[in-house]
Amino acid sequence: GGGNQQASKVSERVLYNTIEQGIPFLALMWMTAACVDASIATSCGLMYGGARMCYGLAYSYYGGFSMACELVTMPNYSAIHTFAAALVFFGLTGKSVFEQLGTSFLVWLPLSLVANAIGIMVMWEYPTGKAAGELNMAYNSQPKK
Repeated sequence: GGGNQQASKVSERVLYNTIEQGIPFLALMWMTAACVDASIATSCGLMYGGARMCYGLAYSYYGGFSMACELVTMPNYSAIHTFAAALVFFGLTGKSVFEQLGTSFLVWLPLSLVANAIGIMVMWEYPTGKAAGELNMAYNSQPKK
């Protein structure tokens, strides 16, 4: 007892966000490593882990959710979407997309970040983002008891 309420809120959000993203990340990473390309899965996993460590810093710096949180979660979403795209390609063709187009992580990282940004805009922000953002802001701006 007697802990700082703000620190408690920050740690709760960091934990829950990590759990929310961890389930699809781990499942897709393992499937990608087993079926498609273990080295790309490893590289994306390292990127994911590094960015995930920054989430708590970004959340606590402003004392709540901010664009800094969005910035550090973008590589996480990119890794998840890269895994999903590689698995879909593998399922449709039986081949590794990385063998077809190259395995350079320095090529795949910017491509996945751009594709992720476009995908998030088309699939999330336009159809549902405004309503979800308003609900998020309404919830986070309420005084906690």
